[in-house]
Parts: sequence; C-alpha cells; structure tokens
Amino acid sequence: MGKSKHLSRQVGLEIGLIVCRYLLKTEELHFGYWPDDLPVEVLNLPAAQENHSRLIVDHLPISKGRILDVGCGAGTFGRKLIDRGFSVDGVIPSAFLAQRVREVFGGQGEVFESRFEEMETDKKYDLILFSESFQYVDIETGLTKAARLLDDGGHMVICDFFDKQTAKVKSVKGGHKWSLFEDALSRGSWTITDDVDITRETGRTLDLVKDVMTEVALPICGLADATFRERHPIFSKILHWKFKKRIEKVRTRYLGGRMSSESFEAAKTYRLLVYGKG
Repeated sequence: MGKSKHLSRQVGLEIGLIVCRYLLKTEELHFGYWPDDLPVEVLNLPAAQENHSRLIVDHLPISKGRILDVGCGAGTFGRKLIDRGFSVDGVIPSAFLAQRVREVFGGQGEVFESRFEEMETDKKYDLILFSESFQYVDIETGLTKAARLLDDGGHMVICDFFDKQTAKVKSVKGGHKWSLFEDALSRGSWTITDDVDITRETGRTLDLVKDVMTEVALPICGLADATFRERHPIFSKILHWKFKKRIEKVRTRYLGGRMSSESFEAAKTYRLLVYGKG
C-alpha cells in the first residue's frame, strides 16, 4: 500500500476518534457486532462495538501471556486485555494515536510507532492480534513476521473482512482477496483452530453509516453548498467543475447501494480466525 493511502487512513482514524469521542463517548475505531435484537441506531454503536470486542475476548485461545495488538487504534481494546491480566504491546503508525495509546495503557506495555512490517523488536509473544488491521498488512510479509514474533505454541487471531471477488457486486473498499490469503496460509505452518463467520452481524454497521450520511452529512453539505453558490456563484461553478468526479464518486458510494449490509454480505466475508503456530 502506498504512503499516501497509509496517510489517508491515519488521518481518517484520527478524525474518527475525535468524532466518536465527542458525540458517542467512545474511542472504539472498528465495526460493531449487531445481533438481531440490537436496533441499528447511532446511539447503539458503542454497545455494538463492545459486542465486537467481547466476541474476540471470548475466542482468545489463551488466558494469560504476552499479546501484540497490531493496528491498536486508540488502545481501548488493548487496555481491556491489560485489565484482564495480559501483558500487551501495541503497534500503530500514527503519532497521534500512538500517543493516545500510551496514555490509555498508562505506562503498561510498549507502543511501537510504525507499520507492523517495519516494526523492530527482539520480543516474543504468545498471541498476535489483528483486529481490522490485517487488511492493511502485506499478506506474505505479515504472516512471515507474525510467525517470527510468536513463541513456540503461540497463536494468531485475525478479526477482519476479506474480498470474495464477486465481480458483479461492489461494496466498501478494503480487505485482501480471500483466495490469496488462503493460499498464503497453506504455504506456511499455520493450524486453524477457530473460524467464525460474522459477516451478517458486522455488515449492519454499513447501514448505520449510510443512514448517517444520507440523513445528516449530505443534507448539511447540500445546505452549505447552496449558501456558498448564492454568495459566490462564479467560484462555486469553478469548484463544481473541478471536483465533479469526486462529488459523483461520493454520491455513488453512499447512495448507489455500495454502502449497505446487503452489498457487504455479497462481496465480503468477515471472519474471526484463530491460528496456532505450527
């Protein structure tokens, strides 16, 4: 992945943290897990994200030991693991988030401010966790590095979505091709011990995103645009001409069906995967 894409993702996470912290009093930066009895509403997002975290905890193959949280976000999940008695380190390329993780960890554990592929340490871990971060790691390099950093008998947990390569269905971007991931695993010494398909329950998060965009964000942008067009008609025409393709791209993404649980289920597979190092 190019540096510009990594930078865009980092900035997006930082903005997401600020918005979620202020509006929802949460610092979780991942999909929610929405069972049938939890309404998909914005005020229920913290509960859905807590469900997601609890699901991972319930499937951890160890009850104590050293964990490396790859792409650790704002450190909230790592903190939960620390409170459960684990020794936790985190790795995150964003300086802004790395500082927040250090604050949340309270001096417990080390925070590596780098990409996982470039992380340097002599430490060994009992478990390496990728919670919605494996999609940003090169498959071959990531698996090789994880194996090197794990102690004998260690485990790797991946909770993330993958691309099913369904040509006729478009959904959100992201996710390695599932077939390529399986091929890479088969060439390594990994043994799968758990595989939970949570596509349906996590995909509902996109319905919430689409609802917020169509009911709040886009109308606000429309009002702002109308006001600007009235006050600065010539400059407004120039901007519309300059960014026409980008504007249409945003509208297609949020109004064209790509941002929905249905398209997500058709194009992606979201799995909670547990592997043992062979």
